[in-house]
Amino acid sequence: NLLLIGSLVYFSFIFIWGLNYNRQSLADILGLEVRPSTVDELVEMTEVLLENTNRLRREVQEDEEGVAMLIGGASGAFARASKGYQAAAEYFPGFDRVYGRPKPLLFSSVIAYTNIWGIYSPFTAESNINMKIPAPMLPSTLMHEQAHQLGFAREDEANYISYLTCSFHPDADFRYSGSLSALNYSLNAVYRQDREAWQNLYNRLSDGIKRDLAENAKYHAKYDGPIREATSKTNDAYLKANNQKDGERSYGRMVDLLLAQYRYEKQNNE
Repeated sequence: NLLLIGSLVYFSFIFIWGLNYNRQSLADILGLEVRPSTVDELVEMTEVLLENTNRLRREVQEDEEGVAMLIGGASGAFARASKGYQAAAEYFPGFDRVYGRPKPLLFSSVIAYTNIWGIYSPFTAESNINMKIPAPMLPSTLMHEQAHQLGFAREDEANYISYLTCSFHPDADFRYSGSLSALNYSLNAVYRQDREAWQNLYNRLSDGIKRDLAENAKYHAKYDGPIREATSKTNDAYLKANNQKDGERSYGRMVDLLLAQYRYEKQNNE
């Protein structure tokens, strides 16, 4: 009976959601060419992203500690998330098919120790968000989980869709959050390739962005520990079992899509 129940649950998962891991890639859908890039190209793209994020940071409000605030707080962000998908649908048909407002995760104080920022439940088609994550990162996380509602299971693609839909969002806090998340991944990629280039880029960040990134680092330090390590290994194994060979590093593969967009825009502007 246990084997039968387990088999039915697994079949349901594959039928309802798992097949999405083998769908047509987002790059093919958007007509972007994903290919290996040089370190110089990565740095150039990050420079453009950095300048845009610096500009967007000036448009958001700050709390008493100088960290970026959300319009209407977390509840306001939840209520406004779909606006980004509605705006993006003008250029990417079908993006407005996201349904259902994201929901706060119960026991977020406990979930935070697992390093889980959001969970998409394929059985209920619901996006659930860890309410303890830093405010500047919340909008991009909301958009990431809603990307899964569109049937994009790969984490790198969900991250890139989050960046796109945040970019089209009418509110500055969403535009900034999406750009900040993308910049964070890009800076990490530069750090792994060229420490000196990373330092030069970091020195050009506005003080506001540095405070927001410091708040993000403070969050990770607070909830770091054996639970997070165990959950990370489990998530890594899950992603690898579902055709994401890089495991948890798949999240950072969104940089490949950012580079493809950068090359496309550069070519068309020449």
